[in-house]
Order: sequence, then C-alpha cells, then structure tokens
Amino acid sequence: MIESKSLSQIVMEYPFTVPVLEKYHMDYCCKGKRLLSHSVEDKNLLNEIVSEIEVEIERQKHLSELPDFDKLNLQDLIQYIVDKHHTYVRESVPLILFHLDKVAGKKGDRYPEMLKIRELFNVLKEDLFSHMEKEEQILFPRILSLLNKGENIPASDEIDQSFIAAPVGVMEWEHENAGNILAEIRSVSSNYKQPKDACTTHTLCYQELREFEKDLHMHIHLENNILFPKSLGLFKL
Repeated sequence: MIESKSLSQIVMEYPFTVPVLEKYHMDYCCKGKRLLSHSVEDKNLLNEIVSEIEVEIERQKHLSELPDFDKLNLQDLIQYIVDKHHTYVRESVPLILFHLDKVAGKKGDRYPEMLKIRELFNVLKEDLFSHMEKEEQILFPRILSLLNKGENIPASDEIDQSFIAAPVGVMEWEHENAGNILAEIRSVSSNYKQPKDACTTHTLCYQELREFEKDLHMHIHLENNILFPKSLGLFKL
C-alpha cells in the first residue's frame, strides 16, 4: 500500500508523482525516510493524497520520461545530476535574482517580504554554488575513482568509508540547510501567494521560485536517497 511506503520510496518507484507530493509540501528529500502515513496527521487528507498518487501512477506509469533512477549506474546518475540539476541551478539563479532585484528594488517598500526573499535567495545562491563545486571537485570524483577500482572496495588503512562518508556528511548537512532556506522563503511568501495587484514580474518571481524549489527537492532526493547510500555501499563492511 502506498501509505506504508516512505516518501523517498514513493519518489524512487514513481518519480512522476513528485507534483502530487509537492502540492502537499511533502518533504521527500531531507525527510524522505518518513512513511507517508506518518507524514500526514489528518486521515481524510492522507486518503486524498493516496488517491491522487494512485491516479497519477495509473495514468502515467507507462508515460514517464524520467529514467528509472534506482537502476542507473552511479556514473550515469552523477552525470544526470550534473547535466540536469547543477546546470539548472547555474542557469536559473541569475534570472531569478534579476527578477527579485527588479521587484524588491521598485516595490520593496510596498512588499517588504520581497526584500527578505531576495536576501534569503542570495544566501541560498552562495551556499548552492559552493556546494555544487565541492560535489564536482571532491565527492563525485571520489565516487568515480572507486568505480574505476571495482564495485566492491574492501576497507583498508588507505581507503575506508570515510573517503566517501566524510564529504557525504557535509553534503547532507548542506542539503538540510538549503531545504530550511527554501522553507523560509515559502513561509515569507505565504506559500507563494501573490498579491491581487501583483505585476507580471512579481508573479514570475513566485513561479520561478516554486519551480526552483521543486527542482532542488528532486536534486537532493537523488543524492540523499540514491547516490549517497549506493556510493557508501561500494565498501564491504
């Protein structure tokens, strides 16, 4: 039954259900180990979410264009993360900041929340750019170097699990921090609820932030729940 699965299991098995989880603000990345049934207190709401997930599974199970991430080899998964998600962050952040600057600069006195959102997003930008650089320069090359040595690496004095576990621990902490910043942005924006008299750029900002949050959730999920555990699994315990 769907409700007995963890949030990360649902996304791993049925990645096309992400929009349903996003709709109900279900954290399948940083809190992906929680069961769906334990993530929703309201029984009626839980039934509603389960129903929507089941409908989406039935409708799209043969149509999803996303790869089966759990079956990708680690090299291909890393390449996908870099090509799809790292590239998206680097390309979208400057445009989002441009729009935030435009709205905050012209209407910050009228919409002070936009000043706070711009401040938070600038912090997020710095954190993410540094984070991705560390992944691409340190963690991902280490994982690939282990793959080149074979799928099962015996622990030794020279190379043990800390070779991967140390940077993974840092990455997971930074993921949680990024998730907290995004949650604060969502809170400050009242769940991206635009004012009735919002201009086009104001509306666009919230659309972009919503899409950015969705992409980053999937980005973190692929790493926390698939890449990192499988990379640590390269070692014989």
